[in-house]
Amino acid sequence: MRVLAILEEQGPLPFGDCLRIIRETQPVAALASMILLGFVEVELDEALLGPETMVRRIRG
Repeated sequence: MRVLAILEEQGPLPFGDCLRIIRETQPVAALASMILLGFVEVELDEALLGPETMVRRIRG
């Protein structure tokens, strides 16, 4: 939930920064789950997922 709140306040953040926010569980697994469940999105058309890939909250 912290990631969603911070994305709401600050807008898109790099993947690496999002990983540093997650403390309660495995950061990569948690962020991957959020992507697959449709809470956040990442742009994968131009490059592979990396620390600089921007993460955006999906508003629905």
